[in-house]
Amino acid sequence: SYPGAVQWLAALESPPSLKAMVPAMTFSSPRRFFYTNGVFDLSWLPWIYTNVAPDARSRKNLPGITSGAEARRRWPEVADDYRNFLPLAELPWLRDAAPFYFEWLRHPPESDWWDWAEIQGNYANINAAVLNLSGWHDESYGSEGAATNFNGIRASRDGRRPAANHLVLGPWTHGVDATMSRRFGDLDFGDEAAIDYNAEVLDFFDHYLRGVDNRYSGMPPVRYFVMGANRWRTSSAWPPVGTDMRTMYLAANGSQQLVPEMPVNGASESRFEADPADPVVDPHGTFGPHDFSALALREDVLTFDTDPLAGDLTIAGAIEARIYASCNCRDFDLWVRVYHVHPDGRAINLMSPGNDMLRASYRDSSTGRQLLEPERVYELTLDQLVTANRFARGDRIRVQISASFAPHFSRNLQTGESEVTSDRAKAATITIHHDRSRPSLVRLPVIGE
Repeated sequence: SYPGAVQWLAALESPPSLKAMVPAMTFSSPRRFFYTNGVFDLSWLPWIYTNVAPDARSRKNLPGITSGAEARRRWPEVADDYRNFLPLAELPWLRDAAPFYFEWLRHPPESDWWDWAEIQGNYANINAAVLNLSGWHDESYGSEGAATNFNGIRASRDGRRPAANHLVLGPWTHGVDATMSRRFGDLDFGDEAAIDYNAEVLDFFDHYLRGVDNRYSGMPPVRYFVMGANRWRTSSAWPPVGTDMRTMYLAANGSQQLVPEMPVNGASESRFEADPADPVVDPHGTFGPHDFSALALREDVLTFDTDPLAGDLTIAGAIEARIYASCNCRDFDLWVRVYHVHPDGRAINLMSPGNDMLRASYRDSSTGRQLLEPERVYELTLDQLVTANRFARGDRIRVQISASFAPHFSRNLQTGESEVTSDRAKAATITIHHDRSRPSLVRLPVIGE
């Protein structure tokens, strides 16, 4: 991620000596790296605590932990204190060792201060061959970043010069070691899941730096792993050629359901109470595919399931969610998580948290933050739920909606004030509308077998 980021930033300068690069598991925009869809990414806290702060204290002769190993041992003991501290900008423990953290917080995602790290819109400056690589269970910026950067490079070259641009998306979590593994979380993805990362990179460089005739000579530019089927597929484009967007609607016909037909009834809605002081918490301590079925028991979570599928269904690309919502508050976060529900009841996530979340006040990122009018209905769109998965006959697809999924991102106080500068929170009622005039839905990128 960090080495990938600095490769992109160097490539933006168009150095003539740079011929090929492999930016793995990294970002497409600082607005989706330090923030995601308007929300600050709290995973920077453990990264700074364990990787940066100890060395900074050692070099600056500051008091506190100076060993990375000791910091990693201590982090679980202090994690809740760090992640729950409000306001974010008044966190007392990193100010000397990591002043840059507080500089980040001073700049919301719409600030042009972040332009120094912006890749999107600057692909024409990049002349090197690029291998974009990430995994479905990588940090959220990784899978989105790989796909976005691949398409950005492709569009910028558009046949005017050799594309020299590849995309590899596996079932992996974050890090090079993960690419050489087959088991993550609760699932074993089989022998095909693991790759020889070093061989992959060397083949890429051999072809583009030395002209070696190998798999990069004629192989389609996109390779992606389909979870559930546990096999690789190739395509000339991303999303894969022939993808058909299939719409499924949220409905409440006696019970909450996910159905293929648009609702015909009049006003229909589902409500839940969201309390920032008692957020929905990720019950698993690590990224990867896990069973989240227990979350359906929470009163502040809405769950919409399909009927058991009549046949196999494979998706590959970005799931899109369009949700009509209102709230008796000035702001809230919308989480739309998609699960693969097995016949035994396990509900397995298809991606890591992040791309499936949107802060309502950032519903239009081009205009910056716009607070809500209480009880007004807004159309909220999430269009980067990137994944590939095969649902087998008898499985179900679940869409689950909440206003939080701690501790991955900073909490929405729901008052309209920012958690960067305020600690005052408010419980609120959030209403999801799913009638014919306001059809909340998800669109699945279905591909043929």
